[in-house]
Amino acid sequence: MSELVGTWTVTLPGETFTWEPDEMMLSEWADVEEAYGGTFMDWVNAIDAREAKACQVLIWWLRRRKGIDIDLDAVDFKIRQLTTTEIKDPPSPEDVAAASPSAAATSEPSPDAVGDLATSTP
Repeated sequence: MSELVGTWTVTLPGETFTWEPDEMMLSEWADVEEAYGGTFMDWVNAIDAREAKACQVLIWWLRRRKGIDIDLDAVDFKIRQLTTTEIKDPPSPEDVAAASPSAAATSEPSPDAVGDLATSTP
């Protein structure tokens, strides 16, 4: 998770958040840096390493985004309960088409009866 880009699901018991670090506003970065006491990338890497302060700031910030105004020092949870899971983007239609065999391809027995030959139908 050290290259936190894309979309992540952050979960604690009873709470699920969607987090897109690379979509955060500059003002949000500044809030996080001030609360964490380091740079944004230091914070991101510390979340990956499960550093207590970084994870505390993450949950504090995510709760604030949901309208839950809580003092940073009041954020407490069992670290084993925190999960971060990357949400993989579905493949593009072009990727699916490139990976799929042609819909018009069929199989015919080979003339020597060893294996099949793929043929295309118009």
